[in-house]
Amino acid sequence: MNKEQLQAIETRIDMSTMGPWFGNSNDDHMDWVETISGWVICTLPYSQTITPRIANRDFIAHARSDVPALLAEVRRQKKKVVWLTRQFTIDNYICPPGVNSADKCYKKSDASLCAQCWDNAAEKAVADE
Repeated sequence: MNKEQLQAIETRIDMSTMGPWFGNSNDDHMDWVETISGWVICTLPYSQTITPRIANRDFIAHARSDVPALLAEVRRQKKKVVWLTRQFTIDNYICPPGVNSADKCYKKSDASLCAQCWDNAAEKAVADE
């Protein structure tokens, strides 16, 4: 996703009713999504059978917290990619900052160890920003 798409998602989040949202139902077979203060976000029609109706209700209710969390994770992963790209354009055969140079992995058999090492370094770099 590009920057504009991510910004559009963030705008929709900001414009929506504050969360958290909760799924609710009553004895009249009515389901709805509401805020903690009781503001109804939406209702689901009775015509649906119970299983998809409840699943849809819960999906909508959780979207208010799931979508911002996913957006944050996408942005975090994009930062890792940028950081890793910068590091690998410098020298493909050096270890990440903070790793003992004796731990260099030059052999293909060490590739998974090297990938984990770089992933850990990227996690730290993104967290330090």
